[in-house]
Amino acid sequence: MATMCFERARFEYGEKLAKASAFKADADLKHFSSPQEASHLRRQAAEIYEAIGVADSAAECFYILKEYEKAGRIYMEKCGESALEKAGECFSLAECYSLAAEAYARGNIFSKCLSICAQGELFEMGLQYIGDWKRLGNENSAIVKKSKEIEKLEQDFLEKCALHYYDVRDYGAMMKYVKAFHCIDSMRNLLVRLGCLDELVSLEEDYGNFLEAAKIVRMKGDIIREVDLLVKSGENKEASMHILWYVLFYSLWAPGSKGWPLKQFAQKEELLAKAKHLAEPDSIAFYEYVSVESSVLLNKQCSLAEMKERLSASRRNGSVRGEILCARNILEFHLLWNTTDFWWEYDWVEYSEQQILRNQISVDSLVCFWNLWKEKIVRIIKCVGCAEMLGEKESRCYWEFCLNYFGVLEQQDNLQGTYHLLNADADWVRNIDNRFLQRNGQLVALELQQLVSAVQKYWHSELTSVGMKLLAKLDALYDFSVESSLSNFWQSRCLALLHDVAKKFLGELNCLNDSSRFGRALQDFIEKSSRRYFSHVFPLDWRTSSTQNMISLRGSEASRHLLREIMNMRISKTHFSHGNMGKLATLFFGSGMLDNESYGRIAQSFEGSTSWKAFMECVCQDVQSDLPQASDDSKPVEFSLAWNLYGALADTYRANWRIERDYITPICFLYLLERLLILLSCSKGKFYATKSSLVEWLICHEGLAKPSFTFNLGNCLEPIIGFVTSTIQQLLCDKGETIEWIRRSNLNVTMYYPLLVLKLVLLVCLLHLNFGIDPHFLVDLLEKSWISEQLPPEFRRILLRRWRLNFQKNSMGILAEAFEKVDDPLVITNSAADCSSCPHAIILDVKSNRCKEEIMKVLFPKDGSAVSSCKSRNLTEFSKDSSSSSNSAAPVVHLDGANTSSLPEQETGIAKEEEKSEAVEAQKTSDVKKDEQASSSSFSHTGVVGNRNKNKGNCKSNGKQNKKGRGKKK
Repeated sequence: MATMCFERARFEYGEKLAKASAFKADADLKHFSSPQEASHLRRQAAEIYEAIGVADSAAECFYILKEYEKAGRIYMEKCGESALEKAGECFSLAECYSLAAEAYARGNIFSKCLSICAQGELFEMGLQYIGDWKRLGNENSAIVKKSKEIEKLEQDFLEKCALHYYDVRDYGAMMKYVKAFHCIDSMRNLLVRLGCLDELVSLEEDYGNFLEAAKIVRMKGDIIREVDLLVKSGENKEASMHILWYVLFYSLWAPGSKGWPLKQFAQKEELLAKAKHLAEPDSIAFYEYVSVESSVLLNKQCSLAEMKERLSASRRNGSVRGEILCARNILEFHLLWNTTDFWWEYDWVEYSEQQILRNQISVDSLVCFWNLWKEKIVRIIKCVGCAEMLGEKESRCYWEFCLNYFGVLEQQDNLQGTYHLLNADADWVRNIDNRFLQRNGQLVALELQQLVSAVQKYWHSELTSVGMKLLAKLDALYDFSVESSLSNFWQSRCLALLHDVAKKFLGELNCLNDSSRFGRALQDFIEKSSRRYFSHVFPLDWRTSSTQNMISLRGSEASRHLLREIMNMRISKTHFSHGNMGKLATLFFGSGMLDNESYGRIAQSFEGSTSWKAFMECVCQDVQSDLPQASDDSKPVEFSLAWNLYGALADTYRANWRIERDYITPICFLYLLERLLILLSCSKGKFYATKSSLVEWLICHEGLAKPSFTFNLGNCLEPIIGFVTSTIQQLLCDKGETIEWIRRSNLNVTMYYPLLVLKLVLLVCLLHLNFGIDPHFLVDLLEKSWISEQLPPEFRRILLRRWRLNFQKNSMGILAEAFEKVDDPLVITNSAADCSSCPHAIILDVKSNRCKEEIMKVLFPKDGSAVSSCKSRNLTEFSKDSSSSSNSAAPVVHLDGANTSSLPEQETGIAKEEEKSEAVEAQKTSDVKKDEQASSSSFSHTGVVGNRNKNKGNCKSNGKQNKKGRGKKK
């Protein structure tokens, strides 16, 4: 109807509009019932709408007909800005993404514009639109406000663009979009996430952020480029430090390297020279630090003195790295040398700088630098174990050294560390399960727990490897000292150090829970050194154990621990034997200060109610000893010990040694017999002793109370002296039995029998001086050929010839002269005698409240001579001026051991008799006679011991010899 009306009215526009509307209405009615006819009608309507300019209706019809591009063009070109969104939608459906983006852009529909650009991969167009919006934003505040709202949309679009080019490996195009991000942090985050570190470094350099670029390069492990970037940023000091960092890591873990030692590589010297050059503008202290570190890392062959100087410089500079590397280098220097190249210096207490300058090494320097390096490594292992709680600055230094050593970069992020490996192919990383390696592009990271485990495992391996090499070297050095017949001191020193190192090393491995693999080997070293050490502290020739350096060694903690170890080994033996008890008693007297636990264990080891048990209970002061009644109620330690030791020795001597599996050795028996004699001698206030016996007395009294003097033994002295004298007589006169005893004790008869005879004769001399034993007893013994032929010729000559001529006038002087000839000088204690009557003796006062060190200064003066003075000088004077000489002669004391003339194979004949007149000898009698008269008051001079068998009082009868005892049963 409308169409007809418009036709009659000749209104062409209205006619066409009505016709198009009719077609559209019919198409809507037939859309489902007759789709094809409906489409035909709708197309006619659309064409009419387009022809008459009804653009929105035409576009709608084309849209329904799915002719999206044509609909979109109509919307965009003819429907104004309000239809641009519809146009964009149509173009999008038609996959005309560029037109869609254009439509959305013209309508300022930013989100859909960027979305369609991303969908159609129109990255360049989208980037251009972003630039246009930013320019518009600077001119229009409304646009600015709107652009603020869509920054995230833009960021998402740019990331999509970057990821697209990342996927196709077009990193140049990728960076174009990355650089369009709103902030550099967003750029960094994406590039780090993608692992594009090279591109990130370039980005930082473009922005002038050289420090940030350096950090990124470090994550890559490209330390050399990092150094260049640090230099560009003006951080020369840090650049220099990083060169040192790189050189250490690469020297250890370059391809094919398994860690220590430091290796050479190309440009190493050049890099270290650059480090020094960069350090020049800084402080003098820093330049010195870098110079020393460079020398250490360069690791060129050099002398021991140079290595020691670098160690000292590293310590001054506070460089943990320098100290550890230098200590290891010096230690390796020692381990590589042959045992024949070691220098056996006399002064073992201090390692001389002069020896270092001469490139000389010693067993003590070996252990010294082992202890230094080991201490550092143990500290590293402990610090690594608590890496999460590093508080002290020093602990932090060890942790940083460890990270440097293994090439690990620590990065803290929200209190949680990330640990990147600069070289994931390094040898130490191979021991880590690949499951724990976190790979992200070029980066390989490790969790702290796994890093700690790997690092501790490495250092445990290094510690045990070097430690076992050291122990093997010490063992070889001991063997060399024996084969080369070095002094007893050096053989003992090697054993003491071997035991000390092995014991401490085992303890440290136990603390580190890593002793299972090497525990047995370490225990073998400990037991072997313990078995050997006893014969060096208590040797065949007793004088070799009483030299100045041996006394110093025996007073050391290493020696004390070793002797305790020997005690523990003896205590662990379950069966009772005189041999075991004798060794324990010998160890007690010869080891000095013991702890309460050791005393207790020793006391418990003496079974039953034996005399040995009574003796040790007295030592440990656990119970009151069974002592005889003495005239003095106060019973000092010496009295108690003497009586109980006498009982133990008497029971032991009476035992049938031929049927005992483990009988006491002659060495232990004579040692204890001499200790008994010295304990008795103390009772007289003034007493005589050999230098060696006095030294042993001092060592023993380190573990006892202050020695008592002039205490009253009452009638208990006589049976003890009787036992000692008769025992000596029987051992000397019954040569066959004595030699058989020596042989059954697995001792060298040829070497030891002459020493035993000499020792017994010296004891007889001391019996005469201290207790007035008849001097003819000694003469009778010396006239027996099988006794005298075993004595050193000069010693025998003096006793036989000069004794007969001058005994009544100066027996003490003669004995002192004889003692000096066998390198065991006579010591007169607490005496007021004039030394002019006895120039060959050492006179000192031990009764005053003086320390052991002051007494030792008298026994071992600095000039190497035994000091005697015209008066019993106060020891304080000696300590102040030990080098001053008196008007009397000062005899020389050889500190390197016994006089070799005491050995039978080294006898060279009897020396010429001294040409001295009897008139001169007669003048040396005044004070000596008084001393002798005082000493001899208890005994007669007509026999071995006056009234020896007439025991009075309530003393025990242990002094009587059992005729069915020792040596009688065949």
